[in-house]
Amino acid sequence: PLAGIMFVVEEMRPQFRYSLISIRAVIISAIMANIVFRAINGQDAVITMPQYQSPELQTLWLFLLLGALFGVFGVIFNKLSTVSQDSFVAIHKNYLDR
Repeated sequence: PLAGIMFVVEEMRPQFRYSLISIRAVIISAIMANIVFRAINGQDAVITMPQYQSPELQTLWLFLLLGALFGVFGVIFNKLSTVSQDSFVAIHKNYLDR
């Protein structure tokens, strides 16, 4: 439930005020969702994880390269996400001000 709480609090929109009541509502709803889910599906893992072998020592540099590549993609994605949100607000400014 902690991941659900953190996600909802992070994504709360500006039109919702951060107050003790709203945070309590998020906490209670995340806990209740977890209780209901566990009552229906049981305590087993939702996603089964297969066992992988450790990579060979000679291939570890590829993980460094892959991490750097995804880091660059992450920065580009965040920038494009911010630009698209700003563009949306600029285009729909008159409609959003109502």
